[in-house]
Amino acid sequence: MLCVFTDIDECEEDVGICQHNCTNTVGSFICSCPPGYKLARNKRKCIDINECQEGTVDCGPDRMCFNTRGDYSCIDIPCPTDYKRDPLTNYCVLECIDTALPCPANATYADVIEFRTLALPSGILAYQDLIRLTAYNQDNVKLEKTVFSIIKNDPKNEFELRLEDGSGILFMLSPLEDKQVYQITVRARSYDSEREHLQYQTTFIIHISVSAYPY
Repeated sequence: MLCVFTDIDECEEDVGICQHNCTNTVGSFICSCPPGYKLARNKRKCIDINECQEGTVDCGPDRMCFNTRGDYSCIDIPCPTDYKRDPLTNYCVLECIDTALPCPANATYADVIEFRTLALPSGILAYQDLIRLTAYNQDNVKLEKTVFSIIKNDPKNEFELRLEDGSGILFMLSPLEDKQVYQITVRARSYDSEREHLQYQTTFIIHISVSAYPY
């Protein structure tokens, strides 16, 4: 007696069996991911390939590797005149020497420029919290009496800040668009306990990337 086997098309029976793309094979199926992603251990979901961590990207001096979801980019992180590059953090530091900014006692710097990156999936709705910004002094102590303000907004979307437990929470007023990169600059001015004298200043330059996919 001849047995006839009929292949079951798992891709057609369960359209969500693969997170991205499903290819039917005889007796089984294969999931695949878009460029810049790889299959997770379950062989169904897609996870981002971090090109920056793999050590294959050389962005050169005064540039930083930004791992976006499905890709990467080299972003400029130049230090202004009179600022020095901190070798441990890669931040720009203005030392307490001939500066117009005030410096508290025993401090070694007056201003720090920090570079932050955030890679997001698609489908980010309005009014969602994106990133928490916190100012610290040279001893890594949180500066509670800090005022945060956006000094450069992105023309593609309006971002806002709210204060929460001494930190600045960045959120946006409209949904973020897919396959877009946003840049926002936030300044944090930290005062003494009486909120009378400016002690430290921190500038956050934030790059936000949104993927074409919801993962």
